[in-house]
Amino acid sequence: MKPKSVIVLGAGISGLATASLVAKAGHHVTLIEGSSWIGGKSKRIIVDGQRMDTGPALVTFLGVWEEFIRRYDLLGNQNKKAIEIAPITFEPLSEVGEYFYKGDKCLLPVEKGNKWHEPWIRFEKIHGKLGKEITTLLTNTSISRKAIPAGNKLISNYGIRLTTKRYLNGLKWLPEGLKEIISIHTLNAGVGPEKTLALFATIPAVMATQQVRVPVGGVHEIPLTLEKLARYAGVEIV
Repeated sequence: MKPKSVIVLGAGISGLATASLVAKAGHHVTLIEGSSWIGGKSKRIIVDGQRMDTGPALVTFLGVWEEFIRRYDLLGNQNKKAIEIAPITFEPLSEVGEYFYKGDKCLLPVEKGNKWHEPWIRFEKIHGKLGKEITTLLTNTSISRKAIPAGNKLISNYGIRLTTKRYLNGLKWLPEGLKEIISIHTLNAGVGPEKTLALFATIPAVMATQQVRVPVGGVHEIPLTLEKLARYAGVEIV
């Protein structure tokens, strides 16, 4: 295949990852970034002597990162693995977070002794095992032979209740407060549960089952790692 000259706009996480893979495949890639830092919303700042990372706070589907690394290693020059070029380590957190609703509070996964523990276990049993299917959808096109069965398996859980709100409202055994706590994760998409796919009801259970993770050193280690991989592959960042 004849190498092409490719321009990628924006050195956020997706731009860095895209540029890395395209360059590793043998193309000439220029990555254009208008800010003085790389990472997009992810930025490392110092406040009163304390180092802080802005932007994304957690890694919710580690399988996406692992698939990116797998593809990077398979492309082009394979003399060095990604882990040798830019090592990064992820630590699991004990819970997704602590939540408060009208005087009630709980962790996710809901802890023993909490009045919502049993319904949460029932909910997690249905949805927590679907992480593989979501990861498949996140790492393949919608018409991929891998994506279609994964999508069908997810949809079979929701029936005709295709929004988060409609799906959760249909679960009469799930307490209202717990429904609200599960629903709040739709805000990660920037909209409320009445406008997001029912898939967003599944995500908190998958996060609790698989455990969310953070890179050692902070989440900004992800774009820093991607920058090293991009430059090793020959990407010019301007």
